[in-house]
Amino acid sequence: MPNDRGASTLTLIAILMLALSAALGACDGMHSRHSVVAFDSTAVDSAQAYALTAYDVGYNFTVRADSLMLMDERPMHWSEGVSSESGTVMLHAGDRIVVASIVVIPEDTTDSIWVQVARDQQTMGWTHQGTLLQGTSPDDPISTLMHYIARRPNLVLMLLGAATLALCLLYRHRHPRTPLICADDITAAAPSLLLSCAVAAALLHTYIMHAVPQEWVRFYFHPSINPLTQPPALRAFIIAVWGMVAASVASAEAAFTLLPLRQAPVYLLSLAAMATILTEAITMLQAIPLLAAATGLAAIAGIARHYMSHTRARYICGRCGTGLHDKGRCPRCGAWND
Repeated sequence: MPNDRGASTLTLIAILMLALSAALGACDGMHSRHSVVAFDSTAVDSAQAYALTAYDVGYNFTVRADSLMLMDERPMHWSEGVSSESGTVMLHAGDRIVVASIVVIPEDTTDSIWVQVARDQQTMGWTHQGTLLQGTSPDDPISTLMHYIARRPNLVLMLLGAATLALCLLYRHRHPRTPLICADDITAAAPSLLLSCAVAAALLHTYIMHAVPQEWVRFYFHPSINPLTQPPALRAFIIAVWGMVAASVASAEAAFTLLPLRQAPVYLLSLAAMATILTEAITMLQAIPLLAAATGLAAIAGIARHYMSHTRARYICGRCGTGLHDKGRCPRCGAWND
């Protein structure tokens, strides 16, 4: 039966998500220290200072760039930073390195913070902190995911979401009875909840980046999937992300339960496309926080109004009990309801 196949697929998705959550939770305590590095100099800008409070000697990174060049000599306290005769050491993508030492050289106008890292006892060297952070990510699966998400092309993803939504509308044009998000929507609260959680997460991320960026930096170096261990803003952000995960599973279950097997994937694609468009729009407006907040709040209000007006079931199928918008043929069992 189609619904049996949909339920089996949903069960597999749920098991994989639970396994991923367990794996991330097991890595939660890998970098539990929040030690602050003390320096004699105060010539450190705010962004660099945030990073310095988040990691220390012994912290692990993984190289993500194609290569990372290190100077094999310790930098000196002079304007050029390092000796012109210093040799180089090359690291490559996938290399796991550990921080061996950190120094501040105020005379270095390029980057006053130098970090010594080591892959092994024979392969170690020095590089600017900015160069290190650009070419590596903390050796943690959550930080790695954040590293790649931060480098995603917002406009490309937004256009991809718009193209996916356009294809869903084209499919609906050829098959008029196909439900889509915000168009002949299904009678379930999960899709509206998913969109609301996605918008809320984007808004909270915007707030954190502008109001308390140091908290985001510390979270990047010491990630956690437990909201109870985080400050209020990050706690709300993590709860919104968990809400997205739960609403995604519930939306898949509702789609495969309420719709025929051929229509459920199209509906879920339209839902994913709409969530992508909304979150990317808010992310692209981060430079204008008030406009991003207005856009997000308007989106949440529109989602709530749409749910109250169009997705609540006003009738129930007399044969299978499925919620219906209007009287007529039930999309699940095909029975006619007068």
